[in-house]
Amino acid sequence: MTTTHAPTRSRMVEQWVRSQLRTAWGLSPTEIRDSSGGQLWLDDARRVELIPDLAVRSQGEWCFVGDVKYKALRSDGARQDDVYQMLAYLTATGLSDGTLIYVDIHAPDEMLYLPQDGRTIRVASINLDSDSASQILLQYVGKSLSESPRSATLSTPLSSISDG
Repeated sequence: MTTTHAPTRSRMVEQWVRSQLRTAWGLSPTEIRDSSGGQLWLDDARRVELIPDLAVRSQGEWCFVGDVKYKALRSDGARQDDVYQMLAYLTATGLSDGTLIYVDIHAPDEMLYLPQDGRTIRVASINLDSDSASQILLQYVGKSLSESPRSATLSTPLSSISDG
């Protein structure tokens, strides 16, 4: 007997976010894959694989990295383990900016600036029941991507993305 597993709500949300990004930025499935498995490693020996939920790679260059969180955002901001995870993604990609997206949780948005190396982690909270969820999402990730030094390698001009 073959058992099929229905996608979890968190996987469906990740796919919705990827779909929004593909559409808004005109990206192909090879530029923002459903899984970044086998593409990103923290170490040269390829022993520590990293698999971010959202990763844009164009012409061999990383342009954006983000992660979707489907758990409670603490009252004082992003969870420490999530920040560590994003820092590993930024280190491996060489990017200076990344985004953590917490969904279905109302919390204040924040920006963590890491003065030791000049990196920034944006923390966004998006209510998926809102009619403007897609627009709010693009405000956050659009800012992250447009400020990336490698954004020029994308096939779609960033001027087409509204900063709302």
